[in-house]
Amino acid sequence: MMAQKMAGTEEGTHEHEVMGTIGTCCSVIVSASMITLFTLIGSQVIPHLPTFVTGSFTYILPALFGAVYVEMAKKDPRTGIGTLVAGLLVIFLVAKSGISAGFSTLFVVIAGILVSRTFYVADKKKDGAAK
Repeated sequence: MMAQKMAGTEEGTHEHEVMGTIGTCCSVIVSASMITLFTLIGSQVIPHLPTFVTGSFTYILPALFGAVYVEMAKKDPRTGIGTLVAGLLVIFLVAKSGISAGFSTLFVVIAGILVSRTFYVADKKKDGAAK
């Protein structure tokens, strides 16, 4: 979108589509290059870090999920509470069922998606009935 804006192309034209494609390609190339560069640098640096630093890497995924959850819960507290309850229920059920704990994250994410979708559909139906 930024490439299209900077080029000053008109929406719906062939030039606008070409600029969008060029912008997307440049974004992918830059992202892939940076990921490759930082992976190569990181593979050399990480072995030299203290154990307490490398041990903290296990908290990256929960922190990421927490950040996404907070953003979602701020927009719709009802969905936030619903996904929290569903997530705790799933964790409890996974622990009782004997399923590998590694799958609990997947099941919690799926439960969150289902709860969010349920509230979304209910809101759409309510908005449609109000019109």
